[in-house]
This record gives sequence, structure tokens and C-alpha cells, in this order.
Amino acid sequence: VRPAAVAAWRRGPLVYDGAPLALVAGDIARFTGAPLTVDRDVAARRFSGVIAVGSRDAMAGSLAQLTGLTLRKEGDAARLASGARR
Repeated sequence: VRPAAVAAWRRGPLVYDGAPLALVAGDIARFTGAPLTVDRDVAARRFSGVIAVGSRDAMAGSLAQLTGLTLRKEGDAARLASGARR
């Protein structure tokens, strides 16, 4: 782990190298204070990339685009899922 990447979330984009999507979603939820979950069937899928900080919906939308997942809103919560939008 690069030392600069360890605390990068405090001041810049979230950077991942092979992290499970469940961890990435958890980080987004903690950073934004808004619920975000990942369907069990894709929770262990690995993600490498950079997510620019912003609102939960913006960050989750970027993650959905980068991974080919669908972002589903459920009241105040949001969920990343495989498959087509409902």
C-alpha cells in the first residue's frame, strides 16, 4: 500500500486497487453519510479505479458506470445491482 493512498479519502478521490465492491460501497456510504449497499451476488467482485468525491448518488453512479452495474434507489437508500433497471 502506498502511504499517500492510505489517507487520500480525507482530501481527494477514493482510490482502489482490487477492492471488493462491498468495501467500496461502504466507503462511499461512510464518506457521504447516505446508505449504499451492494447485492450479494456482486459484493465480492473486485474494483480497481478512482471515484471522485461528491454526493452519494454521484459517487455511486460513477461506480455503477465503471462496473456495469445498475444503481437502484429505494427511498433514502441506494443499491448497486446486476441486471437491467426496474
